[in-house]
Amino acid sequence: SFQPISNVSQRSKKAVTVPRLTAQECDAVVTEKNRSTKAVNVLFQPVRCKNYTNQSKLSITQTILDQQVKALGTFHDGYRTNATVIRATNFILKLMCDGYVAKMPFSSNYSFLREVSIAFVSIFLKLLESEYLWVRLHVFDMLLSLALHMQLIDTLGVFEGLMAALQLELEWLIGRVVEKMARLDQTDDGMWMA
Repeated sequence: SFQPISNVSQRSKKAVTVPRLTAQECDAVVTEKNRSTKAVNVLFQPVRCKNYTNQSKLSITQTILDQQVKALGTFHDGYRTNATVIRATNFILKLMCDGYVAKMPFSSNYSFLREVSIAFVSIFLKLLESEYLWVRLHVFDMLLSLALHMQLIDTLGVFEGLMAALQLELEWLIGRVVEKMARLDQTDDGMWMA
């Protein structure tokens, strides 16, 4: 819920008024926008992926990691569909999942998973500081993709309580990202709407 700013002159940031819409007004807008939309048939091809526990882990150097992060932080034409960005995103996600797998056997309550989250949160926070909106938005794309990849860590449910622990790690990462967004002096309201 949005709280009104009591004294705008005391704030250095631009105030944005958010109108309250009734359910009927929202439905009318959605109906109007969807009127000209055509249905699209999408064919999905099932892909059988191995659990991350059964995959070979990546062995990398700090230089390679830095190159991938730099690729993510650099603006490219068609950023979200650019092959370099997709490759770097997949690289970071694979590395994170490998890290979670490496920490699984050390504790029955999976408390060591936080070490992996702490190690990678700086990448997300660094990308949020980019001057390019698409780079900042991609942080949320990566978190969504990470949520999907986490489902492949233990598809058979062999490690009791692991999925709940991974969900807590994802929530922790999202919390740090949203905190950082709130602290940044960004004027692009589109970030919050994305």
